[in-house]
Amino acid sequence: MMVTNRDKPLEERTGLVDSKFVSMVQGHFPVTHLSECIQFVLQDISLQKGECRKQLANRKQIFKTYTGKDLIQEATEDSKRKLIEDQSYIDPVSGIPLQHLTFIMKELLPSKLFQKKIEILGPLLRVGDVMYHFLDLQADVCTASLRDITRTAKIERRNKFDSVRIVVIKRGTAANFPHSRGHAPQGLFSTMLLVDSSETHPGYCRLKLSSSDSGNSNGDFGSNIYQKAFTIPSGLQSKIFLSEEYSCEVDCLGVLCLSFPYDRRWNRKKNDFPSQYLISLMIQTGCTLIPRSHPKSTSPELEWKFDFSMAEHVIFENLTLSQIHGFYILKLLIENVVHHLPFKTKHLKSVFLMACEDIPSDAWETNLSGCMLYVLDSLLTCLKSRFLPNYFLPKNNLIECHREDDINTICTLIEYIRLFPANVIQIVVETYGFTHGTNLIQQVLSTVKDFICEESLHNAFNNCFLPLTIATAKTMAKIGFYDVSLDILTAQFEQSLLMPDTGQRHISITFSEFFWSASTKMKQKASRVLLARLFDIKMGSNLMNFVKLKEKDNSLQMYLPWAIDNRIAWVEVPFDHTNGLTEIANFLYDYSKREYWRRNVVLAELAITTAIKCIKETLKQESFFVENVKDASLKSEVDAQKQMLEKKLIPFYVHLYSIARINFCIAPLTEHMDDIENLCKEFPEMYGLFYSMCIYTKQPEQKKKNVAKMIAYVHGKDLPYSQESSLSMDEDYLN
Repeated sequence: MMVTNRDKPLEERTGLVDSKFVSMVQGHFPVTHLSECIQFVLQDISLQKGECRKQLANRKQIFKTYTGKDLIQEATEDSKRKLIEDQSYIDPVSGIPLQHLTFIMKELLPSKLFQKKIEILGPLLRVGDVMYHFLDLQADVCTASLRDITRTAKIERRNKFDSVRIVVIKRGTAANFPHSRGHAPQGLFSTMLLVDSSETHPGYCRLKLSSSDSGNSNGDFGSNIYQKAFTIPSGLQSKIFLSEEYSCEVDCLGVLCLSFPYDRRWNRKKNDFPSQYLISLMIQTGCTLIPRSHPKSTSPELEWKFDFSMAEHVIFENLTLSQIHGFYILKLLIENVVHHLPFKTKHLKSVFLMACEDIPSDAWETNLSGCMLYVLDSLLTCLKSRFLPNYFLPKNNLIECHREDDINTICTLIEYIRLFPANVIQIVVETYGFTHGTNLIQQVLSTVKDFICEESLHNAFNNCFLPLTIATAKTMAKIGFYDVSLDILTAQFEQSLLMPDTGQRHISITFSEFFWSASTKMKQKASRVLLARLFDIKMGSNLMNFVKLKEKDNSLQMYLPWAIDNRIAWVEVPFDHTNGLTEIANFLYDYSKREYWRRNVVLAELAITTAIKCIKETLKQESFFVENVKDASLKSEVDAQKQMLEKKLIPFYVHLYSIARINFCIAPLTEHMDDIENLCKEFPEMYGLFYSMCIYTKQPEQKKKNVAKMIAYVHGKDLPYSQESSLSMDEDYLN
């Protein structure tokens, strides 16, 4: 309030402060804290009453905008329109140029840093004679979340789910609207239910039966007979196997609706979304009726809800990559600010899809931040009007039953994101472990005033965006995100080609030259080599050979008799570690630990698995030698050496286990489980660790088989290799 509406009279500004206080105090904010803040603002406003214009100009500002100019309190229709029409627009609410905000978003939150929890192959799936679909946000890309690279990975653990909810389609049963043109082939459905929405809230209905279909599972309402929820048959869940990583939970039996309700809402489209093809695909896919009642229903046991999980899957599969990227970022920012309140992904989905109808699809590619701010403004409009429509059923208010204090608090928090998007991004990326974000944001925003004064995007690009892009690419490569690093460099080079022509003479360079110039600024050899390798794969070039010519050739591959992964074959082995496979294994173990602490999973995993193979190959040679030894004392000595080598594998496997848990992956740990179990026979103190690994890799049979051995050995003894802490954590987290 101290920096907005300064063109208004002081009395009017005071009134705005009072009204804002009233709306916020109805939320979940501490009244005492709000009172102190409001008193401070009102005092500052009152001091301005007795000051002349000259005194006001000399007063030290408590809060400075990035532009140095006044901000507006909330978006207007004109400002919302300019957000999606003009990528060079300076957002009057946050005071940040859209080009600067887009740069921040794409550098710190690139799309490949978002990881989908589960891959869905289609809207409607089939296993044997069972047809089913996923429910709600698990039905599409909405399960994606930002990679958590912190040491504890608490956010990753919190967001991880082990089971998914599905709706199984009731066999032989379908529903249709009366007088609907949609019909099913004769004989396909033995029971046809009629949709009755006459006395239900929007988005809900009852399913009317004929008198011949009535039974114990049905209920009467007036003179009609309606279908109740179907009982889930025993053994149904065991028929559906998704993967070793996820188990499925049958939420309910749903009824396929043969006609898509309210498809006429797309008769008057503003832009290219949804396309006519997509509309046809949604109508063809249909929807499901699931046994859910409206909170204010008078007959909840008879009510069914329209579920559009299949249609949502179809829509998100047909969005552009930039649209999906924008949704990922919006979901991330909102979840991290409003996580304790009843604001769900379905609310954002609905507003996002409605906004997509207003925003040209290509605008998301060139003006990502403007499109996202438009969605936030649309969301605030819905929340303030206390009506957030379902995208498919616009008369269905998704927040109809929300408490007033919850809505007021959500409004305030969404306003905070809208007013200070860069601050929220900074908080979020720091929370997820991307500590370079603070410096990048500060440097970008520090150039805003100069950008406005000079009105030169070229200066901002050359003096700020380009150096920060290379620095970000370097950081991403250092922690193992080589594809993200290359994408960042690629996007920035493409952006340089789209720069407006100023008439000044400039030297044009190829992408190869640009990439080589950027990679030479990276001090870490692993980053230079692996980025060059990835560049060659994608571009069909030959930079890798040039990199090798520039580096000393003392590579790991020279000392190993078998072919190894090219991503680690280049690693230089110190000469004091080249005397045999055991020495090489020791070097690779140390190398892997260094990369592990950098959170570079790629190199850490490749190094330790190669080290394990070095030891195994040495053991094979020792075994062959033992078989040909006749002298008993010599054989005993060789056996002792062999046992020492086998014992060396223990910390290697512990380290591999630690690497696997960074990204919650079970491969390649599962490939070594048999060898680890055999090693337990020689070193029974490993049973505790192996038990923990069985839990982590979801091998219940192995776990049961070894639990007795573990208890027999560890009872009353200390577990080595920190197995106590890992065991208790895994049991609590994975059981």
